Amino acid sequence: PTFVEVYNLEIEDNENYYVTEEGVLVHNGYISDRKGKTINRDELNKPTKRGNAPTFKSDGTSVEIHHRGQNPEGPFDEMHWKEHRGAGNDAINHPNKGSASKIDRKTFKAQKLEYWREVFDDWD
Repeated sequence: PTFVEVYNLEIEDNENYYVTEEGVLVHNGYISDRKGKTINRDELNKPTKRGNAPTFKSDGTSVEIHHRGQNPEGPFDEMHWKEHRGAGNDAINHPNKGSASKIDRKTFKAQKLEYWREVFDDWD
């Protein structure tokens, strides 16, 4: 395997940059532009902490984020785990499973954190 050093930079508390093999991703203001399918907030509990995912009132599980089409540049869809990875859905939502992922997991982790921060800030 080839290892690539990844740097996450924050400049003047204003812009986050994620540098990977895929290039540079400017983070702030970017996530909200990538919102895909969202879940009605009436069905959810507000996150307990900024950056955490909200939970479903029905069963207490956390909302999951899915890269639509397994595309790193695709929109983020909010899903219940059963819709995302449950019986029959895992293969539908992840048709490339078993192949090398185009998703950089470190970048995605940071993107999810920022996504949930924005959700928390916009809650109400």
